[in-house]
Amino acid sequence: MTRTERDPVSGTETTGHVWDGIKELNTPLPRWWIWTFYVTIIWAVGYCIAYPAVPLINSVTNGVLGYSSRAEVAVELTKAKAAQQKFRDKIAKLSLAEIRKDKDLFQFAVAGGRSAYAVNCVQCHGSGAVGSTGYPNLNDDEWLWGGNLEQIAITIAHGIRFDEDEDTRISEMPAFGSDEILTSPQINDTAEYVLSLSGKSTDGIAARNGKTLYGENCAPCHSETGAGNRELGAPSLRDAIWLYGSDKKTIVETISKSRKGVMPAWGQRLDPLTIKQLAVYVHKRPRPRISPLDRAFWVSLARLWPQWRSTLVVVHRDRDPLASQGLPRLLAMDLEAWPRSASNLGVDRGPDCPNGDRKWMASAEDPGRAVKAGSSPRPDYDVEVLAQGRSWQRFT
Repeated sequence: MTRTERDPVSGTETTGHVWDGIKELNTPLPRWWIWTFYVTIIWAVGYCIAYPAVPLINSVTNGVLGYSSRAEVAVELTKAKAAQQKFRDKIAKLSLAEIRKDKDLFQFAVAGGRSAYAVNCVQCHGSGAVGSTGYPNLNDDEWLWGGNLEQIAITIAHGIRFDEDEDTRISEMPAFGSDEILTSPQINDTAEYVLSLSGKSTDGIAARNGKTLYGENCAPCHSETGAGNRELGAPSLRDAIWLYGSDKKTIVETISKSRKGVMPAWGQRLDPLTIKQLAVYVHKRPRPRISPLDRAFWVSLARLWPQWRSTLVVVHRDRDPLASQGLPRLLAMDLEAWPRSASNLGVDRGPDCPNGDRKWMASAEDPGRAVKAGSSPRPDYDVEVLAQGRSWQRFT
């Protein structure tokens, strides 16, 4: 028979365990704790009887109350769709331009597009739509195939170089090196000329040699000036926006091997209503704007320096390593071809402007092209018109 030992101070039995002269007491649990424990056991058994709980081979027990969380979610989704149906019906019937004009409908379309983008597009273009190497940034105004609502919707619906869609956008750049169209020295000269279009060439002789090669092989798509052609999906070569990189090595690789990125035709996976919502959301993405402090500084500077008073001065900030150093540049442009109704802060209705009463301004890179006032003619820059004139100069 085991002899029990009690603590002489508290009178409580010990467990027989001793550590460093300290004996462990076998203090019983409080009665209220024990009864609470019994109640939880009874509650658990009742819950398993009332609700789905016990897993079977192919299903679970249904419970006597017949409750289903899945059914509850389905009911909530049905109610949500019913509440949204009036907006969905209007989006299905109206054009993208009409959706854009209806404030409530536009907000609903943007919200739906944001959700669809998060599920289908972030994998390539990123959660902030800034893209990455080989995947375009959707936050600027540089579009390979056009950036209005209809053009964006077509690109989303039919994709790019997507073989399963007969109406997909196709742009085939020759692999000038792999197909032995140009030799390595010729590709090097062409790359130098391409770099010269954005002021980055370091070899003037090679660039001059490459100009003829560019005109013969590249100009039909990218244009003589390197402005690109959205009808062909040919990007501009004159700005700081490069899909695969702007260093010479990357440009040589692109010319030699070509690039053939593919975008799925989402029209085969998403319904037309979702395509519209996605187009509205992508088109609505915010564009960069110059800060009020920067504007005030350059306006004051333009007023102080007489040689700038006769020019249309545009301030921009590169989205490249210079931007992190806060080094804005100045551009001024020729306004000879622009209407004399130009105000001090913009140009009304340039030659390429669509109808409308919005302010427009000339592009510093292409005086024949007009863009909205406050937006960027070269999408990699923040731009704002500060003063007006006729001379063409560039300040850095």
